[in-house]
Amino acid sequence: MSCSKTYRIGLVGCGGMGRHHLSVLKQLEEFEIAALCDIVPDTLTKIGEQYNVKERYNDFEKMYDEMDLDIVAVATQTRGHHAPTVAALSRGISVLCEKPIAIDLVEADEMVAAAA
Repeated sequence: MSCSKTYRIGLVGCGGMGRHHLSVLKQLEEFEIAALCDIVPDTLTKIGEQYNVKERYNDFEKMYDEMDLDIVAVATQTRGHHAPTVAALSRGISVLCEKPIAIDLVEADEMVAAAA
């Protein structure tokens, strides 16, 4: 079944779970892996080359501002879920966030409120 739209996705966090997301997304024709973001330069370079993603960032806000993304997958460690999720949602970008959603209920509530 073919989808009429291709969704441009950005990934925040190129560690183990991020790489898992990429391996699945690579197989889905409805998604274009448009950009990657990670704070470790060597990881960003390695994963960018492995998945042939040219747009690479070490700042998720810059990635959101410069790229025309439909979706962001947040695959950082739990302590890193809040900021990239709220920043994406505040720009109207849909978010797929790894679990657990947040480190505490305050952050989780803020993320849910941003999604509303």
